[in-house]
Amino acid sequence: MFFGQNRQKSVSTETLATLMDASVKIKGDFYFDKSARIDGEIIGNIKGPKTKSSALIVGPKARIEGDILCHSVVVLGTILGNIESDHLEVRSGATISGDVKYSVIEVHQGSNINGRMIILNSEQANDSNAHNPNATQSIDKKDKQTKTGNIPKIKTII
Repeated sequence: MFFGQNRQKSVSTETLATLMDASVKIKGDFYFDKSARIDGEIIGNIKGPKTKSSALIVGPKARIEGDILCHSVVVLGTILGNIESDHLEVRSGATISGDVKYSVIEVHQGSNINGRMIILNSEQANDSNAHNPNATQSIDKKDKQTKTGNIPKIKTII
């Protein structure tokens, strides 16, 4: 990556099963079964499948007040809530006010995340250690791994 180069890919809407126009406002939970693009406003939670082919695109004018759960999420607009996604991409101009849980994340310059960033694999390991009497040994091992260079998968696009 080189400073000043814009390597942002365009988001294709050709394979989207659900499109929500900017003039649409929904109060309540929103569920979809394949892929969706939201350009309007949703006050409620959004849930999509955890399959590799599922994706949610939050358009640049979209505003979500609720939590999001989906395999892949691309954020260009505003989210006031938590996100849990295997692949999360936060584009320039996006704003997230909430915690993000991810396996892989791409954060573009000019975006804003106001919350905790939690790697899904590490959180699951910490949850399983809560009921383990030998948890201090597991945590010590994890700390040693962090000090020896195991870095989470974070990709910054400039």
